[in-house]
Amino acid sequence: MKNSRVKIKFSVFFVILLIPVSLFAQNNLVYDKIKVGEDSVLVIREKLQSEEVIITATKIQETVFQAKNDVGVVGEEAILRQNSTTTPDILSATPEVLIQKTNAGAGSPIIRGLSGNRVLILVDGIRLNNATFRSGNNQYFNTIDPQLVSKIEIVQGPSSALYGSDALGGVIQVLTKKPEFNSKSLVFSSKISTNSLSNSNSLLANFSGNSKFAVNFGASFKDFNTLIAGEKIGKQTPTGYTELDGNIALSYFLTQKTLLTFSNQFTSQKKVDRYDKLTGEGADDLNNVNPQRRFLSYLNVQNETEFGFWKGYELTTSFHKQTEERHRIKGGQTKETIENDVVNTLGVNFHGKLFFNKFFNIISGFDFYGDFISSKSMEKNTVSGEELKLERGKFPNDASSKTFGFFAENKTSLTEKLSFTTGLRFSNYSMKGTLADETEKTKTDNSSLTFSGNLGFLLTENLNFIGGVSQGFRSPNLEDAFSKGVGKKGTYDIPNPKLKPETSTSFELGTKFQNERIFASVFGYFSNYEKIIERNSTGNFTEDGEEIKQFQNRGKAEISGVNGVFEINFEREIFVKGSLNYTFGENKTLNEPLTRIPPLRGVFSVRRVLGDFWFEYCNEFAREQKRLSTEDKSDTRIGENGTKGYLTFNLRSGLTQKHFDVTVNFENLFDKTYKTHGSGIFSAGRTLIFGVTLRN
Repeated sequence: MKNSRVKIKFSVFFVILLIPVSLFAQNNLVYDKIKVGEDSVLVIREKLQSEEVIITATKIQETVFQAKNDVGVVGEEAILRQNSTTTPDILSATPEVLIQKTNAGAGSPIIRGLSGNRVLILVDGIRLNNATFRSGNNQYFNTIDPQLVSKIEIVQGPSSALYGSDALGGVIQVLTKKPEFNSKSLVFSSKISTNSLSNSNSLLANFSGNSKFAVNFGASFKDFNTLIAGEKIGKQTPTGYTELDGNIALSYFLTQKTLLTFSNQFTSQKKVDRYDKLTGEGADDLNNVNPQRRFLSYLNVQNETEFGFWKGYELTTSFHKQTEERHRIKGGQTKETIENDVVNTLGVNFHGKLFFNKFFNIISGFDFYGDFISSKSMEKNTVSGEELKLERGKFPNDASSKTFGFFAENKTSLTEKLSFTTGLRFSNYSMKGTLADETEKTKTDNSSLTFSGNLGFLLTENLNFIGGVSQGFRSPNLEDAFSKGVGKKGTYDIPNPKLKPETSTSFELGTKFQNERIFASVFGYFSNYEKIIERNSTGNFTEDGEEIKQFQNRGKAEISGVNGVFEINFEREIFVKGSLNYTFGENKTLNEPLTRIPPLRGVFSVRRVLGDFWFEYCNEFAREQKRLSTEDKSDTRIGENGTKGYLTFNLRSGLTQKHFDVTVNFENLFDKTYKTHGSGIFSAGRTLIFGVTLRN
């Protein structure tokens, strides 16, 4: 650990030395890379993060520098360099988001100390979160095909005024690749990793006969074998699984200012083992998800017709289906428990734009989601093959959840330098389902009114000061109120339909600086949380000795922290980036640390561009986390000693030509043994990842 601290201090010192040097660098040295297609020349500009355009923070296009929130973007060029085989791994070098991995087939984002159903994930503006999302870390982010991802946008802090429930820690939006007009292309990509002998292959085709109609479709197959950790840990068995993905999207200009997009996305994963429950004392003989499937179909209409105050609208209707089948055999037993949950979700999202004057620039709309659950459970004797259908699954088989919200956000410019954005949302949530000990359906209903206000003061054209207050909430879902069955290791959950929504209020201050060569951002925040929903012991035990617990509104918590990012463009096309994130959480009711709080984390990288070739050196590091809650200490993924700190060294390079891209990554060069805080599996040891993209 001492050596790691020395290396971290050296990297920080190196960064400090570089900052003043950059002030004397030449202007306008942003790198332009030219890709030559069959009929046209497409210029892809390497941007500072401040220049990236985002839509998630306010539902309108604005740059990172303009946004009155702590936001981040992982763009297409960064995704190419990352060379990741899973979508969670794309964010592994983003300190403001900790990716927790219970097993190799998972990848749960943690923002500002919150995870699971307290972080909202969107795919093309549609909620990935549904009524069965767990409060703890989960695997659903890993059901998004990385080959289809064009950009990921991150908004830190409560965003419930725009997006409703679950947006307590923040929002992650994954934007997928859309059909391109006036283009005909066929792209094949393949990635091979030496660590687990895994491979990922994908094919994406785009066809457009004219400027009105375009279609893209693709498929990918991934085969992950045993993951090998660093140094003495070695192989972690079982950790392999297979994945098949498919997509098709069609875009059509109905009028010059009305674009229709019809998109379908499908993912199927098989035999995703719960590594953390198959190792150690009291391990299960079998514990996996087989299969895990997700299907998303949506129709999106974007209209930019202006009529008086009306400036256009966007409407999306969607159908989302998630299938999860869990298999478990306790250690030494001959009884296999099989749970199958299917969630069908219908969604409608609409917002319109109204511009009256500089005082009233309004985004207003509504959204509706209806989740309809099919849940079954059975037991199978592994010796005789005899099957027994149980009374109910994890959820009532007839359970449903409906959410409706109306929101409005107004952007006001008081002067050329001073502006503020205010948002207000009303939301209603209802659930119903038959509990095991009742003959009639149990119904719940609750509403929330949520506010946000953010102020921006442009001191100069390069320096932006930002402050804000935002409220967040999370309505109890079916997982909290109606679930029944195995919970965390050694526990058993029972329903509690009397839960109330969790609420939060967050205050933040920050500053952003940009010019042609530098972008820097620093934000500090403080958040308090009320009516937190957590598992609480009932004092009873099942026949198998599992402690019976129930979700309850247990109390209060506070979370504060700092997040900083900088990017510098030196002369001779040298790009330096660094970021640091610190989070502090306290459970005020129990007077102890809040559970799952990440340690101090950071990333530092230097990239050099030489024509068509680029080369990058990168450090990823984290301090140890020994500040633990009682729940953390009893969690086998963490334990009483907490999580050790780490420092990894990584080299990445790539070559771009007319008909191909080649990317080579040397990750964890010194074979460091480490895992991110709360993970049930160690991260990959020394790894070579080779990726190639071929196009016509």
